[in-house]
Parts: sequence; structure tokens; C-alpha cells
Amino acid sequence: TYTLGFNLSSALVNMANVPMIVAPYLKGRYADSNVARALGDAAKLFTGSGTKTNMPVLGADGRTTGMRVMPSITNYAPDSEMGKKYATLIRIGKEQGQFNRSQLYEIINGDTRTGAITKFNAMSGWMFHHGERMNREVTMVATYNLEMERLKKEGITGEQAEIQAANTAIYTNELTNGGISAAAAPRFAQ
Repeated sequence: TYTLGFNLSSALVNMANVPMIVAPYLKGRYADSNVARALGDAAKLFTGSGTKTNMPVLGADGRTTGMRVMPSITNYAPDSEMGKKYATLIRIGKEQGQFNRSQLYEIINGDTRTGAITKFNAMSGWMFHHGERMNREVTMVATYNLEMERLKKEGITGEQAEIQAANTAIYTNELTNGGISAAAAPRFAQ
């Protein structure tokens, strides 16, 4: 709260990670591909994902409830074109805790207290959290698409290619954007 809370400039600087760190890394890895286009397409996919989704109700055998949420590729319905195209990335990403999480959010949510201070902390980190989420999802989608393109040229397709591309996307995301769980933070921050 004292350093990043309600700090628009920190959120904007953090969002510069994609063009300053992710793009050069991807260009080095996928030199024959249009990395700028891949990142632009990924950003459009993220921002076009909408603000409504169906979330599973805990303990209610498959029942869901509609919710207002922030943009995320996980908002695409599983039976939609984008939901089907990115199903493997979304599934593996969820299994590895890659969606709707950031290190700042993890630390704030680790605080089990309730009340005004906790709500204030959550509000103060809102901009930074969602900017970091966008960085992470754009990185994963762009990498996934570039890796799928590379694998197709090598003759690797289908589920095998999707799993490999998803794992590469998550690895690249962690490498270029850093770890997101509080357990991965420096010892003092934990």
C-alpha cells in the first residue's frame, strides 16, 4: 500500500514490461514470426473477452452462476470459438494458477483479516494487479500462438502441440514476467 497503492505510474510502468522485455525475448525465440502482430492479437483477445462469465458454484455438481469480472481469456465460454481454440492453454494455466493472480494480489489475499484496512489494501492494489494480469495473459496467448505456428511448421499438431505450446507459454510468462505466488517471493517479502 505504501509503495504501489493507488499509484497509476507504477501500474503503467509495469505494463511496459510487454514491449520492453517480452517482445524482445519472443523476437529472439521466434525470429521468423511477426511478434508485434502476435502481441497485438493477444491484447485484442484479452480486451475483447468481456466482463461477464459463468463461475462454478462450489459444492453444486456442475452448476454455475453469472458474474461480472474483469477481462480475461478465461471469460470466453468453453463452447465459443475462442474458448475452444485456447481450451488447453486455459486448462493448463488454471491448473498452474496463472489466471487472475499476481504477486501483489497473492500477498493481499494472504491477509485473512476482514474490515476496512483489508478492503483499503485490496482497492489500493487494483490498478497494479489488473495491469499485471493483462501482461501475463497477453504474454501467454502470444507465446502460445507463436509456438503453435512453430510446431505446425515442424509437423506437430493436435493435442500434443497444444500441450507443448501451453507449457511453453507458461514457462515464457514466468521467465519474462516473474513468478506470481507469494511462495516464490523473496524470503523477506513472504
